Amino acid sequence: MPPNSASEALKVYKQSWLIWVGEQVIPWVEKQIVHRPKAVPWQVVVRDSLLILELHLSMDSLMITFMEPSLV
Repeated sequence: MPPNSASEALKVYKQSWLIWVGEQVIPWVEKQIVHRPKAVPWQVVVRDSLLILELHLSMDSLMITFMEPSLV
């Protein structure tokens, strides 16, 4: 639906311009601020092991909840 007046057209233009700027600026800012350092191999192994352990522990607690709800 086209805008009814010049002021509405300007408002629509400004809003779409702001959306475009946001889409362009936000990824650039994230690339500038967010810094993910490169992990050495032993750090990757420790991180992955902790993630596996966390998954295993959460699955165990889930199974205990389903198997014996009176203990929870």
